[in-house]
Amino acid sequence: VVRLGGLGEVTNSEVVFLGVTAGVVGAYTASYSYYVSSMEEAERQAREKKEAVAAKKKAKADADKKAKAKKDAEEKEAKAAAEAKEKEEKGQAIEDALGRAAALAKEADEKPPAKEETDEDGKSGRRRKRDAFKSLFKRYGNQ
Repeated sequence: VVRLGGLGEVTNSEVVFLGVTAGVVGAYTASYSYYVSSMEEAERQAREKKEAVAAKKKAKADADKKAKAKKDAEEKEAKAAAEAKEKEEKGQAIEDALGRAAALAKEADEKPPAKEETDEDGKSGRRRKRDAFKSLFKRYGNQ
């Protein structure tokens, strides 16, 4: 029997019981504290991993976006260059055609009229063609 003064007396079995209980409670407290800290560490690592994956995805998306923008810009430039070249070729073809037509009209004007056959209106077929060429060039202001 252990005497505690004003608190009373405690038997040896009660002392052993209280000591074992205190040891079990202390061990449980330490174990639970370790469990909680390991769970917090695992959550922190998972959060960091998710953030790293999200950052990689964002970086890849930005890189893909920049690459697509660059590709679209190159396609636009190529398309604009092709259209400009096509317009230039069309303009050159029109100028060539107009030059040939003007040369033919000038050549037709310089040749002396040959003996011409007339149609029922009394007009020459050749003359009508030449007049058509002249009127064509008069419309476009080349003469």
